[in-house]
Amino acid sequence: MPENLDLLLGIAEVSVGLITFTALLLVLRQLVGGQLTEFHVMFIKGNAALGILTALFSLLPLALLRLNVETQWVWSISSGLLASALILLLAWYSKARKKAAPNRRQNIGSIFASVTGVISPLVLIPHAFGVIYAGSSGPYAICLLLVLLTLAISFFQTLGDFLLPFAKPTEDEQ
Repeated sequence: MPENLDLLLGIAEVSVGLITFTALLLVLRQLVGGQLTEFHVMFIKGNAALGILTALFSLLPLALLRLNVETQWVWSISSGLLASALILLLAWYSKARKKAAPNRRQNIGSIFASVTGVISPLVLIPHAFGVIYAGSSGPYAICLLLVLLTLAISFFQTLGDFLLPFAKPTEDEQ
């Protein structure tokens, strides 16, 4: 049995938990009368997409192994697909963020997400083609941990934003 499978299951569990708590925060904020700006909606969509992506890609190698795919191919296929998904998500996030709040400063979560979205594919693409650590789950697991860390940072930013007293949205946020 390949290494890091327990780690991948743990990543899936934590990401689903973070998505759930983000949804609870959203519901609680709306129950107490807080309004969501276009930026908040984009941020929640991004968190949900990142969480689902993390959970799905944590389980993908397990599904491929269940289908009796050779171990080396499991990590190549998983790495290639994760790299593609991260590139697409980063492109969507950049475009949506500029549209939702063009004048809003980048926060630490946005910066970390951008760095993760660039570094992870740079590691995953050579891994997918067997250039580095062929047949090993290490690079894949590390990149998924980075994505999970990005999700956790986004969650705590959401927590901070949603627990602050409600302020009137600025022109940028409407």
